[in-house]
Amino acid sequence: MTDFDLAIMGQGILPGIVALRLLAVGGHTRVLLITADEEVGGRGLELILVDRLAGPVRDLIDPMIVREWPGCYLDRGDGPVQSDERTVLVDPVQVWLELSARLDPAAIVTACDEVERAGRFMRWRRGHAFVDRVIDLEQWTGQPAETRIVGADAVEHLDLPIISDPACPSERTGAYQCIPLGDERMAIRNWTPPARASQGETDLGGGFLATSPDVYGLLNGIGSA
Repeated sequence: MTDFDLAIMGQGILPGIVALRLLAVGGHTRVLLITADEEVGGRGLELILVDRLAGPVRDLIDPMIVREWPGCYLDRGDGPVQSDERTVLVDPVQVWLELSARLDPAAIVTACDEVERAGRFMRWRRGHAFVDRVIDLEQWTGQPAETRIVGADAVEHLDLPIISDPACPSERTGAYQCIPLGDERMAIRNWTPPARASQGETDLGGGFLATSPDVYGLLNGIGSA
């Protein structure tokens, strides 16, 4: 199939969740998913503040959750402050499994770094398609994260995840997440700010997915009309 109602572009788990939500409310919608990730959903576990999601969206991601906490620490630039917002960890592999059951393999394009667009026509290195509408999520997912695993001897004991808040992004470190893995280890994810951030421009990047009101508004708005 080379003719689609819409194409979703981006990295990480967000494009897949948006696609699944669109398919849930409009089962006959012809969706094309284009991602720069080598694997759908990327390779990094993602945190979501689940209570910010509407009920149908929470139900959608429930099968993809691999861990849950009763709260988290939000870092707005002055150090982490505890929040009672329920926080879940979503596995990109589960996102891929859900998508693979709903989308034809030809409708999923991975490892795609560049797309040319001219009207309805879209072309990339290994293919092309005609698309009525494009949902470009790069402003939230365009910065890949660096992830490292550290042991308990490298950090103080942490019982809840730490998430940087987009209200006060750090120009020095960018966004970050600290995720307890439950086995005396912790995953630390860092998103380096783009070079233009120092020139006063704003780029949310992938690191702000967990707290961005725009992301939750997008997901909650699908099918709400």
